[in-house]
Amino acid sequence: MTARAAVRPDSPAPPSRRSRLFLIAASALAACWGIALALLAVFTANPVTLNREQIVGSPYVVTGTVVGEPSSGQVSVEREWKKSALTGTITVENLAAAGARKGITYVIPLSRSNDAYRVTEAPFAGGALLIYPATPDATRQLQTMLAH
Repeated sequence: MTARAAVRPDSPAPPSRRSRLFLIAASALAACWGIALALLAVFTANPVTLNREQIVGSPYVVTGTVVGEPSSGQVSVEREWKKSALTGTITVENLAAAGARKGITYVIPLSRSNDAYRVTEAPFAGGALLIYPATPDATRQLQTMLAH
């Protein structure tokens, strides 16, 4: 009689080398895909998009930095894009309501109200007071809108 190793019929066969390699490759691919999605989310999330109707309908559009607390409404104008009419520091009445933060540079569409400036309400956005971080992309969009 020959001695044979007893194999239980209910025990699974050990995984083959080929199936292990496939599992490792699939895991590596899934990890790379997850990293790629995370990088896309970080670098492309929330791009600045200017409201065309608000920009075109505003008598003034400035690039300016919020000086002091937003409740004071003080903006140091770097450039006025439409008429080159505003310079220095101006007061914007509803700047705090627009969500401005101290020390940040924004593209701000403005209207004149009596003797003060106000952020122009955005049409088709429920009258929202939209101001935009002055990123290079926002500046390119602004230049394109004003060129037409």
